[in-house]
Amino acid sequence: MSTTTVHTILSIWLHSAQYVNTEIVVARAFTTSQTAEAHKLLFSRIFDIMEQDTGETVHFQYIHGTGYEISMADGHKGQALGLGLFCKELVKNTDWHCKGEPHQRLCDLTPYEHLAHFYHYCFAHFTRNVTGLKNFVSAEVIHAMMSLALAEPLKDLPRTLQIILNGAWLKDKQEGSPFTLRALYQPLSKIPLDIWKVSPTTSNGNKQVHHSINRDGVKLTMLAGIMHGMQYDTRAMRALVVLLEYRIHTRDQAATHFRLVLRTVTRSVSSHDDIIWSLCNQVLEQERAIDHERIAPNRALEAHTQMEPVLAQLQIEEIRLHELFEELRTAQKKGSGQVEIPQFKYTQQI
Repeated sequence: MSTTTVHTILSIWLHSAQYVNTEIVVARAFTTSQTAEAHKLLFSRIFDIMEQDTGETVHFQYIHGTGYEISMADGHKGQALGLGLFCKELVKNTDWHCKGEPHQRLCDLTPYEHLAHFYHYCFAHFTRNVTGLKNFVSAEVIHAMMSLALAEPLKDLPRTLQIILNGAWLKDKQEGSPFTLRALYQPLSKIPLDIWKVSPTTSNGNKQVHHSINRDGVKLTMLAGIMHGMQYDTRAMRALVVLLEYRIHTRDQAATHFRLVLRTVTRSVSSHDDIIWSLCNQVLEQERAIDHERIAPNRALEAHTQMEPVLAQLQIEEIRLHELFEELRTAQKKGSGQVEIPQFKYTQQI
């Protein structure tokens, strides 16, 4: 793609930005490998081309004090590790220190430690992956997994991780994808809190571009893929020109910031309603567990066995019920207020 073409595209995009929120593809990269080394090479070539065209080298905030602050990605293992390897290669012959942690030499960081400074896991991909496990793990494990996607510290992180570990999901993330927890849970990340909070929570914008062009065909040969991409880009540019000249949108409802935020809030509230419903079921189960433990002391007396272990277990169950009530109260503040809460047996006693 020539420099003139790129300038023309950017000019049209900048002029139309006040009327529509859209993304324009100015380049595509094709790869037939999913490995980390392949992605490292891919990133190297992309940034080399950028430097040749603009005269500017790639910059990362934690390395150079300016440049990329955060990267929203879908958790692909090869892509993530490849990006970490690229960053390690970028600083291997330097004695630079991290901008956020001046005591830390950048050349000493592992690829995954590099990722901790800017890699953020897309919440939409994470939610979809977790939801796909609902038939294989308990509701408690699902809730614990979802609670990791936070910017604020959890009250009891070790216990949450233990619940997930019992469900086997955490082991894969600790061993197979060691970048995942830091990319989800800000207190474990090295990304500054203010940057974390203002960044998008999903990569939906980029994925929409994938979805749109995939409607023209998938599993094509390399040549066919390039040709289909060129045809799609031509149609997209014509649509922007029509918008700029005649104010005619390609859709009935423009994807304004208001509509995007409204949809995000609606989905967030719906997600919290699901969490509330899950917690209600956990509370009911916990109340049944307490009913069972309250019978145990009488059985211990009849059997002339030790009472202390029985009472200790009852206390543990009551503490857990109290924790569930606290989680439920917190979740209710973020929900729609339309979830029907059942009548709990021990609400007043806890």
